[in-house]
Amino acid sequence: MGILGRDLLPVGMDFVMSTSTLRQRVNKQIDSLSPQRLRTAADFLAYLEQKPGKLPRRREASQSSVTMRLRKRLKQAEKQVDAGDIVPVENLRRKP
Repeated sequence: MGILGRDLLPVGMDFVMSTSTLRQRVNKQIDSLSPQRLRTAADFLAYLEQKPGKLPRRREASQSSVTMRLRKRLKQAEKQVDAGDIVPVENLRRKP
């Protein structure tokens, strides 16, 4: 089908796909996704549905998990410093 096919509508100087055609194409693409990519697409769609300033629940949980891991790693690093288990900057060398 050419650029002026029945799927495209003229808008000013551009041609855009009708909403119903776009929905059909998106649904076909969704049907072909692997389960992992389908979850990613669902997360992205949930993100798009959110009001500005709000995050989808899964993303909030993911950020909370990252925050907890960072805090744990920071505590481990602080313990290493307290124990003297460090390498002075002067002793660091760049790899060639």
